[in-house]
Amino acid sequence: MHAPEGREFTVSGEYLETRPPSRLSFTCAWIGDGMRGHETVVTVGLIDQGDKSCMHFEQRILQDSSVRDCHNEGWTSSFKCLDQFVAS
Repeated sequence: MHAPEGREFTVSGEYLETRPPSRLSFTCAWIGDGMRGHETVVTVGLIDQGDKSCMHFEQRILQDSSVRDCHNEGWTSSFKCLDQFVAS
C-alpha cells in the first residue's frame, strides 16, 4: 500500500486455518519503515445461502479504537471494490 505522504507498507502474516470453502483465518501485521507492527488475527467465514453467500468477517486484537476505525475504513473500501469487480 502507498500512503498519501509516499510511505510504502506491506502486510505479512501466516495462515492459521484453511477450511475450504467455509473458513479462513490468518495473522496480519503491517510492515513499514522496515519494522513489523502489531499483529492481529483475521477470520473470514462463508455461509452458503443457495444463490448467494453470507460472509462473517472479524479482525481481533487491534490496539485501540482509532486503529480499529482505520482498519474498518480500509476493509470497507476493499469490500466495495470487490463487490464492483464481481458485479462486472
